[in-house]
Amino acid sequence: MKTCLFSHSLVDGVDRTGESRLARTNRWINAYALRLQDLNASKIFLVDDASSIVNLSQLGGNIFTPNFRLFRKSTSRPYLNIIRFPNKIPKTDDLDYPYYWRGIRFIPKIMQKYGFQKVINNETDLFVLSPALIRYLSGLKKGWTAFWCPTHQFPETALNVICTDAIPLLEQFNRYTYKQLASVCAEKALPFTKVCKKFTGDRYGEKSLAQTPDMDFYAQASPLMPLKYDNKESI
Repeated sequence: MKTCLFSHSLVDGVDRTGESRLARTNRWINAYALRLQDLNASKIFLVDDASSIVNLSQLGGNIFTPNFRLFRKSTSRPYLNIIRFPNKIPKTDDLDYPYYWRGIRFIPKIMQKYGFQKVINNETDLFVLSPALIRYLSGLKKGWTAFWCPTHQFPETALNVICTDAIPLLEQFNRYTYKQLASVCAEKALPFTKVCKKFTGDRYGEKSLAQTPDMDFYAQASPLMPLKYDNKESI
């Protein structure tokens, strides 16, 4: 299946840990550039929340407008495509994430434009750590699969895979305004067709927990958190 890797992005300023968002995103791109072939993915797409052109350019990818007009050609990462929205959507409170809804609702447009049949949605603070999970992600061919967050007892939205047949499930959210979605918890609202619980992962970064050998993925990782793929290769 023609596949791409997808994430939301914001590369200005610092994240909740006080670390550089640009550094976090660069680390994530470097890590997954090494995994693209194993994931059977050909491209990485970032839907960006009005980051500065100066910072985005440091990622080295192609920068596009939301109507897919090429704004700046790749300088070093031809596999990386950044869709930059020029405006931020105002938040109503700290639990409101309009940029998340804008990004995830853009996935069908990317699939239609480039002919992708599967999108692996993997946020820039989540890292897949095991070859077993990489193989599982690569092998998914239908539905909308998420994983499990034991700490909060809900599906982990920072890692999910959506295939062509499940796109209508995502598109049903197009009927809502951002104001209406402000009160919606994505983890509880997104209609995943499967929640896989056989892999070990959690939002370990909330407590700055160190990686252990059994972890398949690590969510909410700070840019400085030491992580290793397959317990061998430093990320």
